[in-house]
Amino acid sequence: MGMEFLYKPDWEAAKERLLAWWEGELINRCVVSVTAAKNNPPDDPRPLLPEKTEDRWLDLDYISRRNEYHMRRTFYGGESLPVWNAGYPGWDMLQTYLGTPIKLDEHTGWHSPMIAGGKLTDYDYNKFKIAPDNKWWLFSQKVHKLSKEQSRGKCFPGLHDLGYSGDILAAMRGTENLLLDLIECPEYVAEFDKYLIKLFMIFL
Repeated sequence: MGMEFLYKPDWEAAKERLLAWWEGELINRCVVSVTAAKNNPPDDPRPLLPEKTEDRWLDLDYISRRNEYHMRRTFYGGESLPVWNAGYPGWDMLQTYLGTPIKLDEHTGWHSPMIAGGKLTDYDYNKFKIAPDNKWWLFSQKVHKLSKEQSRGKCFPGLHDLGYSGDILAAMRGTENLLLDLIECPEYVAEFDKYLIKLFMIFL
């Protein structure tokens, strides 16, 4: 028996078509992704935004209600997939796990470089570790666990945007500083970058 999803009842047919597409083949038609708003009754109000801006990204109850509201009001046509959104506010997460400060606003998050002073070679990249009690690391574990639980039988669980090593280093160092580093110590930038890739790999 195939897998069934509340918000994607034709998933098995979509999966078959997607698998064929990845093999360079077609089944009846090309792969398409189409979403549209359903004509839901007016007594289905949008979840109220938390008063505190930070809670709009971090309140697990609100995140759960927002996901349910969005998916039950969306038609997923073709090979479009309902995904439980663990949060993508435009800011990558790995640098916050390493201690880079972040300020959240209504639409995104802004990092303050944590190693902006001196030369990049003044900083030993091996010392940057994910602290077990890091606020953002703990939050990610909670929200991903919730994503797995809430999506069961309904949709696909989603992940945070963890970012790429270059973006992560730019957030930690500051973009202008990193551009200068690429001129002054490109070899060390490459070493630092490879170290961040290794950290990233623990999530795969």
